[in-house]
This record gives sequence, structure tokens and C-alpha cells, in this order.
Amino acid sequence: GWDSSYIHICEIISAGGFILFFLYEPFVSNPLIDFNIFKNYNFTFISLINAVRAVALFGSLFIIPVFLENIMNFTPYMTGLIMMPSAVAVALSAPIFGRAADRYGPKYFIVFGMAITAVSLFQYWNLSVQSSIYDIIYTSIIRGIGLGMLYSPIMSTGLNSVKRDQIPEASGLLPVTMRLASGFGIAYFADYLATKQVYYLAKFGDKINYKNIAFLRVKSALGANLLFKSDTVILANSARLNSGLGLIDGSVNKFSPVQAYDDVFIIAGVICLFGIIPALMLKNKIHR
Repeated sequence: GWDSSYIHICEIISAGGFILFFLYEPFVSNPLIDFNIFKNYNFTFISLINAVRAVALFGSLFIIPVFLENIMNFTPYMTGLIMMPSAVAVALSAPIFGRAADRYGPKYFIVFGMAITAVSLFQYWNLSVQSSIYDIIYTSIIRGIGLGMLYSPIMSTGLNSVKRDQIPEASGLLPVTMRLASGFGIAYFADYLATKQVYYLAKFGDKINYKNIAFLRVKSALGANLLFKSDTVILANSARLNSGLGLIDGSVNKFSPVQAYDDVFIIAGVICLFGIIPALMLKNKIHR
């Protein structure tokens, strides 16, 4: 777990190695990373945009399949089919927006791409077990179009902003930046999701007044009518002695993670909005 001494030792070693790398690397004759490349204005901001996009994108892409399988009980095959339209939207839109960015400049395509991606993530804020599969697919297509506006402009801006002899370094740094940020995004959202599930479970549980007359009536009715009709996943074996209470507690356990997932998508959308700030600071260079 997170409180394990082994985990803390690994964290300290990783942080120490990361700091030593940045302190030692600039003084090496043939450095692994030439930090002088970050003196380039556009490349520095495009690297930041690339990292912000990766945190929001890969963090949410990790969460969506988990939601579909664990909350909505879709099979992995069905989850893949639901996720497919987003990939198709990216594949179709990326070449179009790439050519348009070469003609008109990448700056505003990146700005609108980040905004569209943020809006698509915000549309997931009210997902529930009753959500329509078509609403999920429709939103994922919007997200795919937003990402299609980002892929080519980000790469072309990063490579075109540096000197010719720095292009190999730039072409390697952009994917590395994306992978590092995506790993951070997945770890952050997974931890945030687990923390929020515990928070909402406690919050919803505290709202239940076990002595309230209305609650007692509902519990009694559920116990009398739904004992043998309830899903065994929801109605735990330990609660069969009081099936009404078991079903209510099961509902709380079901809706707590749903609310946690909704919060994750909101955070991902906010992160995308922050990516608009460095995008607006880019110099809009046109490369024909």
C-alpha cells in the first residue's frame, strides 16, 4: 500500500535520482538531454502543452474503460467497441487539422483542441449506471475530434520551432514528455479515484438515519419484496439476515464510486483548460 516502507524508499530514491540527473546532466560533454533546447520559446511551451494534454488524456482514458467494466458491467469486448469511435474520430480528423494548421498556423487549433477536449470531459460529469451507451459514444467522438486538433499541430510546432540540428533531440523529447506526464496522470487519477470513493462512501453513509420512520418503512418493504429478486452482487450474503438494509447499503456502495468517477472527469477537464494558457502564448508561425 501507499504506507508501505518499501514504497516510500522507492519514492525517495526516484526523487533523488531525478534531482541528481538535472544537477549533473548540464555539465556532461555529450548529455542525454541538451537542456539548451528549452531556451527555445515555442518548444518550451509546446512541451508544457504536450504534458498537460497527456495528463488529462491518458488519465481519463485509463478511467473510462474501468468505469464501463466495473460500474456499468460491460465486457472487455463491449468496452473496446464503445471506445473505438473516439479512435476513429482522431484518425479521420488529425490529417485534416494537420494540413489546416500548416496553412493557417497551429496556435488556435491547439487552443480550440484543448477547449473541445475539456468540454468533452466535462460532459462525463453526470455519468451513472443509467447512462446511455450512445451518450458515452457521442461524447467520446467529440473528445476524438478535439484530440485530432492537437496531435499534428503539437508535433509540427515542436519540430519546426527548433534548429535543424536539434530536430532529432526534439523528436525524442516530445514523446518522452508525453509518456512521463501520462504516467503521472494515470497514477494521480487512480489515487484520486480511490480517495474519493472512500470519501463519498462515508458521506453517503452518514446521511442515512437508521432511526428515521421513512427509512424503516423502505427497509421493511425492500426486505419483504426484494429478498430473492435482488442482484447477489448488490445484496451481500452477510446482509441476507436483513435484506432491506443490505440492499440500501449495497446502493450506497454502488453510487459512491460513480460520484468519484464523475469528479475525476471534472478534474481532467480543468487540467485541459489550464493547457489553453500556454497555448495562447505560442507564436503562431505558418509553415507552408
